[in-house]
Amino acid sequence: MTNEIRDNIARNATKQKFTKENDAIKQEENDLALELYHSLFTPEELKLVTKLDTKWFHQDKCLRFNCGGYNLMLCIKEGVPVPYSRHCSILGNISGDLAIKAQEFANKKKDVEADQAKALRAIGSVLYSVNTIKQLKTVWPEGADFYAMYDEASAKSKGGVPAVQIDEINKLLGLGGAE
Repeated sequence: MTNEIRDNIARNATKQKFTKENDAIKQEENDLALELYHSLFTPEELKLVTKLDTKWFHQDKCLRFNCGGYNLMLCIKEGVPVPYSRHCSILGNISGDLAIKAQEFANKKKDVEADQAKALRAIGSVLYSVNTIKQLKTVWPEGADFYAMYDEASAKSKGGVPAVQIDEINKLLGLGGAE
């Protein structure tokens, strides 16, 4: 089993487990970023900027705010016009309940990322403790769905690890065999 296969199995397992959670976090991040963005500018400013062609203002999908001392960067799905030409400049200061809400979200996102990293490390430690899929099947039979594509005995197999081309190697090194 190669390191690439181990890493693919670990990534696929954690991705499958955390997909719904990540999608929810991304949506919450998008909504919060837009709420903070709209709190910094007057409705007149936002209305005026939408009348102009998008080439007049930098459209940014990465919005940064100072939320009660936190330098918080939030990503959104579609870019919004920002008054700075530099990518991801701090748009303004957020205070009060909105700053607390933003800080709570940042902590929640950090916790989810920590859980994912912990799962990835745990799976990685199992995967790096074995050398073959056969060994992995005895150690972690519950994870069969994640490594079935690499198990030559499985119907889901994509052929396992590519076979080493011995004849080609021998020819390149000038070692016996067919010429």
